[in-house]
Amino acid sequence: MNAAITRPRETRTGRDCFTPFILDDDPEMVEMLQKMVEGMGYPVFGTTHAEEVLEHVRLGDCRVAICDLRMPGYLGDRPQLPGFGN
Repeated sequence: MNAAITRPRETRTGRDCFTPFILDDDPEMVEMLQKMVEGMGYPVFGTTHAEEVLEHVRLGDCRVAICDLRMPGYLGDRPQLPGFGN
């Protein structure tokens, strides 16, 4: 029997209700955007690795993402990864 893995969801309000994700292949851009978003009072997750953000999307953890649409291995808004309807 296969049991579904579920994770408890926290009930939070205000700026703590989600963590924006920042994705860019330029580390300096990631750092600059992180500082901007943190300056608005949000916790933030920044990376140069699309697979990290896509995994959080798969898990349902990513509600908002600021993404570079022109990254190596990706075409605009269509990631070239299995499981994303390519």
